Amino acid sequence: MKLFWEVLGMRNTYTGFALKYVIDNKSGKRYNIGEGRLYKKKDYPKMLLEDRQELFNGRLRYSCYYGIAVEQKPDRIEKKGVFGANRRVYATVNPKTKEREFLSFFGLYKIEGLDVYTNQAVDYLRDKQTGIEYRRGERKVFYNEDQTPFPLAEHTDKYEYIYEDNVDVMQRKERDYLKEISDILFVDKFF
Repeated sequence: MKLFWEVLGMRNTYTGFALKYVIDNKSGKRYNIGEGRLYKKKDYPKMLLEDRQELFNGRLRYSCYYGIAVEQKPDRIEKKGVFGANRRVYATVNPKTKEREFLSFFGLYKIEGLDVYTNQAVDYLRDKQTGIEYRRGERKVFYNEDQTPFPLAEHTDKYEYIYEDNVDVMQRKERDYLKEISDILFVDKFF
């Protein structure tokens, strides 16, 4: 299975990339991208934007814009508990990760307490409406596209993705190495 997005304004044209919009370099017209939909391999759309990328004045006909940087920064950083780890919270996943093709053999993570799977190695999923957090479960292997439990969590806009930074006290960013050395020497002096 693969996710394809409709290019709005172009008749029966789809793209296999999670774009925000496309600009026609010849006419200067902007085309927005519609909702993504999963297709089985036998039902893939025939007319793809990637196939229409002929050269125009030495460059590609269409300029594609993701709208989100490839290196995605977290929406916010939280702290769980008084001595808990920092947690990076993302409202959406990087669009590049949605372009993956799910055929034959692959593994997905089950979310505990939900009938939802994800391909992201997150620590927790938080429901945006209720605020309830769900822990990522074990990875389950699927052998063909007919058994695939779609849609995945990242194909919906219902969840936030939380990664915990498990950092102990000695691995803080603000380390004072001279103080640590002097403390070690002071302790070694007496023992």
